[in-house]
Amino acid sequence: MAQHNIGIMYLEGKGVIPDVVEAVKWFSMAAAQGDANSQYIIGIINLDGTRDFVEAAKWLGMAAEQGHVHAQSAFGLLHWTGRGVAQDYAEAAKWYRKAAEQSDPDAQANLGRMYDEGRGFRYDYVKAEMYYRLAAAQDHPAAQLHLGLMYADGVNMAIDNVLAYMWFELAAGQDLRSTDESRTEAAVARELITEDMTPEQIAEAKKLAREWRPKSSPVTRLSEDETSPSTETPSNESNKRPQR
Repeated sequence: MAQHNIGIMYLEGKGVIPDVVEAVKWFSMAAAQGDANSQYIIGIINLDGTRDFVEAAKWLGMAAEQGHVHAQSAFGLLHWTGRGVAQDYAEAAKWYRKAAEQSDPDAQANLGRMYDEGRGFRYDYVKAEMYYRLAAAQDHPAAQLHLGLMYADGVNMAIDNVLAYMWFELAAGQDLRSTDESRTEAAVARELITEDMTPEQIAEAKKLAREWRPKSSPVTRLSEDETSPSTETPSNESNKRPQR
């Protein structure tokens, strides 16, 4: 759509002086005609720029309804945090799931966290591991960190310090934004776990990390019965993740 492309020109300064206000004007014209990409960009500008979360939710919701994968993931996050909309874990899971089925790693990692921490769902480490693996396979640092913690703690699997170290190494070695704490946390976890490893095991883990390559796999659609959130939190302490 021409209006969207003109908006991109002003947003990125391609052939013109960068001008966010002018960019929004053109994106708004395209968005009013139903262009999901323009709706998404306006939503992100409001989310990260003006910090108008209500307006961000409005535009991201429009794009999400049209199947825009990044808008679905961002709209899920707004419902998770309660910014611009009422906090609603069930609604967050709904939009994360839609994005996860389109292989969005942020949505997959956040769904894993919801199952891992019992947020809106009953604790389900099988599903947590599944979603962490999907995101980790796409080089998502937070998912790699959490998958490493599952191996280190023996959650839903036998303790395996070599694989835990491998995932920590992969997460710690990424060039992340300064606001992302996953790299630092993974580096600390990697150092801690070496206390329980032999030099040979550390060498093996480093070799596995060097040889690892990212990949993306489609997600099989889950039925609503399998993923219906529960507002109840299990009281059985044995269901919770062991603490290191």
